[in-house]
Amino acid sequence: MCGILGIFSTNQKAISDDQIAQLRKASLRMLHRGPDDNGEYLSFRQDVALFHRRLSIIDISHAGHQPMSNENRDVWITYNGEIYNYKEIQSDLMNKGHRFQSSSDTEVIIHGYEEYGESILEKLRGMFAFAIYDQKKRHLFIARDRVGIKPLYFRQKNGFFYFASSLHALIEAVNQKPELDFQNVYEYLYLGFVQAPNTILKGFFKLPPGHYMIIQPDHQQAKTVQYWEVDHGYQNEIPEDEDRLVERLNELIIDSIKSRLVSDVPVSVFLSGGLDSSLVAAIASKHYSGRLKSFSLGFKDDPQLNEPTEARATSKWLGTEHHEILIGKEEVQKFFPEFVQYQEEPSLNPIQMMIYFLSQLVNQTGTKVVLSGDGGDELFFGYTEWIRYLNFYERYYSKLIILPSWAKKFLYRSTHPFLPVKPRFDVLRQLAIQKKCDAVGIRQACLQIL
Repeated sequence: MCGILGIFSTNQKAISDDQIAQLRKASLRMLHRGPDDNGEYLSFRQDVALFHRRLSIIDISHAGHQPMSNENRDVWITYNGEIYNYKEIQSDLMNKGHRFQSSSDTEVIIHGYEEYGESILEKLRGMFAFAIYDQKKRHLFIARDRVGIKPLYFRQKNGFFYFASSLHALIEAVNQKPELDFQNVYEYLYLGFVQAPNTILKGFFKLPPGHYMIIQPDHQQAKTVQYWEVDHGYQNEIPEDEDRLVERLNELIIDSIKSRLVSDVPVSVFLSGGLDSSLVAAIASKHYSGRLKSFSLGFKDDPQLNEPTEARATSKWLGTEHHEILIGKEEVQKFFPEFVQYQEEPSLNPIQMMIYFLSQLVNQTGTKVVLSGDGGDELFFGYTEWIRYLNFYERYYSKLIILPSWAKKFLYRSTHPFLPVKPRFDVLRQLAIQKKCDAVGIRQACLQIL
C-alpha cells in the first residue's frame, strides 16, 4: 500500500505556506503506508498540492517516484494500488504513440488518462485509489477501485478540497478537531461499519467503491459518477451449462491469482490451512517463479481455534517456506490501544487484529506482498450461519413481516424476556438504521440493553 494526500483550491485562492506545512505534517501520519519513498508537487498556480508516501512494488527504481507527471508536466498523479493488467494497457498505449519513461503501472494510468480520459477506469483491472490533476482543464480527478479495496477520504473546507488515503492524515491536513456524527454511529451499530460516502465523523467522507469524482474551481458541488456496479453487464457471460460454469469459475480463480503474482518484489501468502487460503497457496505456488513464503497464526490459549497444524501440512505438501506466530491474551491486551489508533474507522470485524500480527511477521521476513483467501467464505457461502439466516427468513420472517404493527409489537413484548442478548442488539440496530432516534435516545437504548 501507499499513502496519497492532497489539496485543491475550488475558490481561486492560492494554497498558503501554512497549509503546505500542515500537509507535510499530515503526510507523516501515513509513514507506515509508504516507508520506501516520499514526494510532493505544488503547481505553479498554487491551486493544487499532491503528496505521496511510497511502498515500492512495481518498478522499485527512482523512475517510479511519485507524484508523477507526463512528458509535458501538465498531468500529475498520486496513486495507491496495483494495476494487474498494466502491461497490456501499456502495449496498447505504445501502439498509439505514447512513450514511457518507467516500467511502473503509475505511468500507465497517466498515459491512459491522456488517451481515454475518465474512461480509462473501464480498462483498469486491479485495486487503486488515485488523484490526477489536469492542468489544462484545471480540475482534479479522483477515483477508487471497483469494490473499494483501497481507501480514499475527502473533506471540503473554506474553499479547498482535501483528500487522503488515511482518515487520520485527512484530519491532520484540515487541522480541525473531529466530531462524531451520531446519525452514522447508529449505522455503525447496525452494520458494524459506516457505508460510503459517509464516515463516523461529521464533514468527513469517503468516495464510494466504483465511483470517481471531478472537482473544478468555482463549483459548489463536485461531480460524482458511478462507473461500475456488481452486475455490470456480466449476465451474458455466465454459461448456462453447469459443467461449463464450473470450468469457467476455475479459469477465473486461476487467472485472478496469477494476475496478482505480478511484482518486482517477492510474493507470499497467508495460509490458515483452510480451503480458501490453501486454494490460493496451491495455485500461487504452481504459477510463481520463485519459492513462495507462507504465514499462519495460532492462539496460545485456545487450541480449538488453532490452524497451524493444517497450515504446516499444507505448506509441506506445496513446498512453501513456512512461518508462523502464536499469540495469546497478553499480546492482544498489550496491542489493543495501538490497534484502535491504527483503525481509520471503527469496525466490528476482529480479523483486522489477526491480520496485524500476521503482517508484523511478514514484515520481519522482509516481504511486502501477501495474497490472502479472506473473503472467500462470503463469496461462496462458506459460513453456515448465513444459510441458517436464509432458512429462518424463508420459514418465519417473510411470513411475520406482513402482520400489522400491533401484532408484531405484541409478539416482541411477549417473547422479549426469553430472547438472548444478540437479537436485542439486532432490534437496536434496526432502530438505528432507520435513524429515528436522536443522540439521547440511542444512548438510553444502549444503557437499557447493556
